[in-house]
Amino acid sequence: MAKKPIFIYLQLIGLLVLTGVFLAACNPQKGSQVLLKNSKGKSIKVSVEIADTPESREKGLMYREEMPNNHGMLFLMPDEIIQTFWMKNTPLSLDIIFIDRNWKIAGIIEDAVPYSTDHLSIEKPSLYVLEVNGGFCKKHEIKEGDWVEYIPQ
Repeated sequence: MAKKPIFIYLQLIGLLVLTGVFLAACNPQKGSQVLLKNSKGKSIKVSVEIADTPESREKGLMYREEMPNNHGMLFLMPDEIIQTFWMKNTPLSLDIIFIDRNWKIAGIIEDAVPYSTDHLSIEKPSLYVLEVNGGFCKKHEIKEGDWVEYIPQ
């Protein structure tokens, strides 16, 4: 008689493990990070959400009321071109960091104005774009020419 409750307990543990594996497979970028390295040798780690589909890139950080410090969204673009962003429906001020195919910062737009529909871009092509809270680049002395390292989950 004691074997039956143990068997049920083991089945429940197996189900929980399988659920965890399934959820991890559904969100493979959860836990991804980037490491920004400034010219003074200081490194700053940022936890990122990945925007790698047309839908996720289009939505971006729209409608977000807040974002923790050292968090952001990394856009993985299909082509290295001059990228254009806007702040429509985005209540947060953001620093927009444009990154080339070699993971070097091609340019930065600091403190983008919330809700603005102005087109925001730099004059150099980029393959990746990192959005972080406004003021992040100034606080951590991140500038054009600095390096970024992508650390996937």
